[in-house]
Amino acid sequence: MLSDRPDERAGRVEREDAERAGPGGNGGDRAGADETPADGESPGSETPRTEEELREELKILGTKWKRALADLENYKRRVERDRRRRAVEAKEDLLLSLVEIADDFERAVASGEGSSVPEDDPYRAGVELILRRVEDVLRKNGVRPIEALGATFDPAIHEAVAHVDSDAHETDEIIEEVTKGYMVDERPLRCARVVVAK
Repeated sequence: MLSDRPDERAGRVEREDAERAGPGGNGGDRAGADETPADGESPGSETPRTEEELREELKILGTKWKRALADLENYKRRVERDRRRRAVEAKEDLLLSLVEIADDFERAVASGEGSSVPEDDPYRAGVELILRRVEDVLRKNGVRPIEALGATFDPAIHEAVAHVDSDAHETDEIIEEVTKGYMVDERPLRCARVVVAK
């Protein structure tokens, strides 16, 4: 029996492939793509939320917004408070430096008193002028001296460097001022160093 000719054999193979592929032409390869979701639902669809659920979500978002706004206001107040505190500290540091300069000029003036230096000496007059200028700057910035001599000892504004027995003074009465103290804006800039009776 003679074998099939090449063209007849090729045609038969093509027909068999077409029958296996089925009417769609792509066989099982498109089976998954042609499937649709059950119950007629389209892909990516969501269940509509009720009005009550939406109101609850809006309430939660409103609470979060109010909390965030309160946190922001607290942060702004804290930053402003820290800024003012740093400004006050910087001012007090500068004023304290001026107080120490005034101390030096006061000692210079005191050393010339009772000496052979004449009252109209230009050097002495210059020192006294600088001292008055420094004291004027301190006064304009709210700095005032602490009254110590004869006052009752107050640890908030006085620093005791010694306690001395004295029958002529009340207990805790300040009988000597060693270093002048200063206040600024109702706060002690530098405590007065004093000797206290006991």
